[in-house]
Amino acid sequence: MKRNRLALAATTGALALGAALATSTGTASAATPWQGCAVGNICVYSELNGYGSVCAWDGDDPDWQGGAVRCSWSSTKAVKSIWNRGTGGSGSYRHVKFYFGADYTNYYGCAAQGFKGNTGPDAGAKLRSHQWVTNC
Repeated sequence: MKRNRLALAATTGALALGAALATSTGTASAATPWQGCAVGNICVYSELNGYGSVCAWDGDDPDWQGGAVRCSWSSTKAVKSIWNRGTGGSGSYRHVKFYFGADYTNYYGCAAQGFKGNTGPDAGAKLRSHQWVTNC
């Protein structure tokens, strides 16, 4: 199976980010690009360049469709863009690994802190879980 890979972009931050239980800002529709993503969250969008529906978390989520936090559109639509607004400093949880399967199975790629862009040249992976990590 061909896998898309995320481009990596690194920035620095001063605050520590914990990999706490996931919370979500819910699903909203981004009328202008990159809306609905608070500082400290990882956000995924259903369209290129931060448009479309958005789901956001400030922690890990082992199952976007069956867990406590749900990203309803991700079961039928692919993730086409991502913004990692994590604020963790050096050595803390600031990067996010994405997976095609639930429970962090079938690795897809990693978004470094500060990454803001499309998921790849053929953007459109149906993702199902993510995990905050110390490095990609």
